[in-house]
Amino acid sequence: MRKFPHYHVKQVAKHVTAYFEGVVWIQGVGAFRFQQGRLQPPSRPSNDKLRVVSEVNRCVEQLKGAQAA
Repeated sequence: MRKFPHYHVKQVAKHVTAYFEGVVWIQGVGAFRFQQGRLQPPSRPSNDKLRVVSEVNRCVEQLKGAQAA
């Protein structure tokens, strides 16, 4: 499990793409599971958690697109 003391979208997205599966914990937001290089929505999501999942997954797609080019 990787712990992030501050929420930085690019930093979390880089970790998710590098390790492909695992758990991240973000201070003030909570824990998230990621599989196949994408953050998974929690079983009981709040608006903040859904926003984080959406932002990180969007950034992951941008990183993958930049690597392919």
